[in-house]
Amino acid sequence: MVSHAVLVEFVRLKSPHTGENIRQLTEEVLDKYNIKDKVYKIVTDNASSMIKAYKFGLFPDEEANECEDGIIATQNTQNLSDDLDHDIEMNTFQAINVDSDNDEDFEDQMGTRLSCFAHSLQLCVRDGLKNSTYTTRALGKCQSLAKSSHKSSKVADYLEEKNKHVNKMNVTRW
Repeated sequence: MVSHAVLVEFVRLKSPHTGENIRQLTEEVLDKYNIKDKVYKIVTDNASSMIKAYKFGLFPDEEANECEDGIIATQNTQNLSDDLDHDIEMNTFQAINVDSDNDEDFEDQMGTRLSCFAHSLQLCVRDGLKNSTYTTRALGKCQSLAKSSHKSSKVADYLEEKNKHVNKMNVTRW
């Protein structure tokens, strides 16, 4: 089996953006494409609502049970109780190898949510730039130049002549 990273769907989440609403919408999308049992991790930003949404795994009615030989079996208890009179299909279980010597790493591996490295890095850079007065002045001059390149036809003509352009400033709210 090969892991893949894909964007499944892009949907608007209407207010309120609570952890429960985020988790519920995620479940609806995964149900729509019938891929609930194929999703191992979800990458999110560091917002508290995202952390709460996946704090207890992707689906709150799942339990993890430790078996022999350091293997974890995850079963959906709701479906299991519905199927008590029927044969239990083995595909309702997911086996994960666990290094029993390293319990802290095991705890991290079992979480569903992964923090987006780009978000975390951007937050570090932003905080570092805020505390640096000399870069604040230099970046202020760059912002001023960018603004004038979009407001002044002279500057815009000059940049076009040189086959150059300055992107508009973008404030990232991470």
